[in-house]
Amino acid sequence: MTTELKELKDEIRMLREEAERKERETQAKREKKKSEKRPFKNSVTLEDIKGVLEETKSESISHSYAACRDRICVLLIYILGIRVAELKQITISQIYDYLDKKPMEIAKVKGKI
Repeated sequence: MTTELKELKDEIRMLREEAERKERETQAKREKKKSEKRPFKNSVTLEDIKGVLEETKSESISHSYAACRDRICVLLIYILGIRVAELKQITISQIYDYLDKKPMEIAKVKGKI
């Protein structure tokens, strides 16, 4: 009976240690997620956007339409946090409004396309 009791205590101790280990791992994951998030205002500024657009117009980069278009599209997807399907709906006038610090309406695409 004492061996059974000892085995039971050992099993309880192992289960408790396992639960504590899982809790530490979960807490570490939460902390990592918190540390990875950056506020939008600290990520990219309006000057950064204008700088990339000016650089796209400069002679140091390829003047091909496709290269300029792709750079601007990737920039907008990153900055605005939108999907490619939503980017397709944005017009040049909306981009100019955004650069003039006016609100920009973007139709959200729901679900898979």
